[in-house]
Amino acid sequence: MRPKRFLSVLAISVAMVLLAATTAQAQITAEKVIGGPGLQLRPFGNGTYYSWESNSKSRPNHYDAFARLVGGTDVIKLNAPKTQGFAGNFDPGTNTVVYQQTVGGSSDIYLYDLDTSTRTKVPGASASVVWEWAPRISSSYLLFSIDKYVRGAWQTSVVIMDRNTQSMKRIGKWSEAKTAVIPGGVGETYATFSTCGRVNCTAFLYTIAGGQVQRVPTPSGKIAFAGVVDETSGVLYFMRSGLTCGSNSGLWSLPVTSLSDAPTKLAVLPRGEDADIIMSLAPDPTTLNGIDVLFEHVVCGSSLSSWDIYRFPNVNL
Repeated sequence: MRPKRFLSVLAISVAMVLLAATTAQAQITAEKVIGGPGLQLRPFGNGTYYSWESNSKSRPNHYDAFARLVGGTDVIKLNAPKTQGFAGNFDPGTNTVVYQQTVGGSSDIYLYDLDTSTRTKVPGASASVVWEWAPRISSSYLLFSIDKYVRGAWQTSVVIMDRNTQSMKRIGKWSEAKTAVIPGGVGETYATFSTCGRVNCTAFLYTIAGGQVQRVPTPSGKIAFAGVVDETSGVLYFMRSGLTCGSNSGLWSLPVTSLSDAPTKLAVLPRGEDADIIMSLAPDPTTLNGIDVLFEHVVCGSSLSSWDIYRFPNVNL
């Protein structure tokens, strides 16, 4: 089994800009959270810690998963020595991170407990014959992708696993040659994922109980991606753009129960800046009940080493 992961939809030729605003004027300004040399990718947080992954200039093809206290400087490496690691989110109500750990031709899903500094393989989510990656966790479910070689071609499936029964359900299957697929997030009611081809991206909402897949509506010539749901308020957050990097890329929202409503524009990035396909929600560390959207920030036209972790703060306030 070959090593597999997605760094960026931009890296496979999709670039992004925002639809000209027809809704409220954006009020939220993006702020840098984690920077440094190399790529800073896949940001997640629980209000106490951040998790993410990074490479280095000396080892551009090697990635490790990390965590650190919000406002802290000491970095904790999640994956074991002599492996690579790719970050996931936090098990709700804990300081435990789900992440992907790879070595050679093997890729499995692990949990790292930051309180005890211990790592364990997720029961039921790992098998030697497939490549599991991009895990997202909730109290009841695990969402992740599986790559498998079928009849001479690679296929990517997005699956959801019940953590109690370890039963799995496939949400969808795609040919890797035509489509990049990445899980977004998972809760107790909804999950999200995005697909990207050569010229377009689409954000999807999955209702767990009924198995319903809904496409986030997008005007002709525009794309939507990186959807995440705040189940407390019933709001879906997502990025919307066109096909040119760095032209008014921004954040939008919709009520999760009515995707046909007109979306609300919450934030716009400065010209020449953009976001990649990974986005997550995290408690704001300085504001009571505030929610931040964490995302991979891109400076268009520059080297990949310019990617850092940013946040849209307090998107719900």
